Amino acid sequence: MHKVTAMRSGWEKLDGRVVADHTIFRVRHDLYRRHSDGLTHEFVVVECPDWVNIVALTCDERVILVRQFRHGLDKATWEIPGGVLEPGESPQAGALRELREETGHLPQRIEPIGIIHPNPAYQMNTCHVFLATGCTLVGDQHLDPTEEVELGFFPLEEVLKMVSRGEITHSLVLAALLHLLLYRSHPATLAAISPSAKA
Repeated sequence: MHKVTAMRSGWEKLDGRVVADHTIFRVRHDLYRRHSDGLTHEFVVVECPDWVNIVALTCDERVILVRQFRHGLDKATWEIPGGVLEPGESPQAGALRELREETGHLPQRIEPIGIIHPNPAYQMNTCHVFLATGCTLVGDQHLDPTEEVELGFFPLEEVLKMVSRGEITHSLVLAALLHLLLYRSHPATLAAISPSAKA
């Protein structure tokens, strides 16, 4: 039996102010007071739009990976298709759009398999994970002016080996692959507990 210890203190938000706007995210300073002892402290919160990640499988069960240069690491990385939701866009519509733009593919079926909170310590957004199956090429990529995206098609077993070899290190991609493995092992259970599935 698992024992869960309840939190004895809660926090009350007293104030919040945006201190920087960088277009793709805003930085906010929030002032909170802890109920247990009256301690007040200012916390940094990064306001980001929600994201989508898509585990895309072709008709012969190959995973579609995208390789692109990431300026944070100053090198190219293998990832799964994904991106930022546009204002008012549903997660599923965003997933289909990003998959089409980055890979030129569309699926026969798409379904939500989980959600990820990228870093709840200071980020407030959600990454919605989708499984797209039966993907076929329908046209050319439609990339942003600064994007260069190389495609790769790999059996799932090879993708997992790439993870173990340290060739795939993006945390959101790793979490999405975990959702895929859980979903394929226990689809009914995961669908019942996934907030994405209930949206």
